[in-house]
Amino acid sequence: MEDDEPARLFLPADVVAIILRHLPPRALAVSRSVCKSWRAVVDEGGKLRSDLLPLTLGGIFISLLYQPAPPLLFSPPTMGPGRIAGKLESFVKMEASWDILTILGSSNGLLFLEDQVVNPATRQWAPVPLCPVDRDVYSQGDVYFAFDPTLSPHYEVLFIQRLQDEGSEWPPSACAMWVLVWNWEVGGEDV
Repeated sequence: MEDDEPARLFLPADVVAIILRHLPPRALAVSRSVCKSWRAVVDEGGKLRSDLLPLTLGGIFISLLYQPAPPLLFSPPTMGPGRIAGKLESFVKMEASWDILTILGSSNGLLFLEDQVVNPATRQWAPVPLCPVDRDVYSQGDVYFAFDPTLSPHYEVLFIQRLQDEGSEWPPSACAMWVLVWNWEVGGEDV
């Protein structure tokens, strides 16, 4: 072997498969960017779920609270027109009393509206009951939203009740908190 030739190590395919099986899925997905031949090795045999592959940023929604304007989508020209639905009103179910939609939160591509979750890339939406009791959640607490498709197809909606008495101590003796765990494709359940 000459000095300027790179040394090559050949492993049997089953040994490589065993090694790759022990890598965390996200690390395996990122390793695909090393080179084309390595990408082929990783992709061979379907060792990697497609929802774990690194994605590009398709755009950013801007929703101005307390301003009478619909959410705006800013996306790079390379995305092309129509890949992401910028006008949510065109496919989201809107109550007759609503003038405009308000984005209350977002997480990994899903948008959280007042009573529904929207995926603008697929133009799908699903209703979400925010609270298991009959309350006006927006005046009595704060709502948070979390979704990580690399861990689970479920998203979580958390409602944390605000303290009514300004003079009370934190943490209060009793504080209500509801967590809704919802499957994007199937429906939800209270936790």
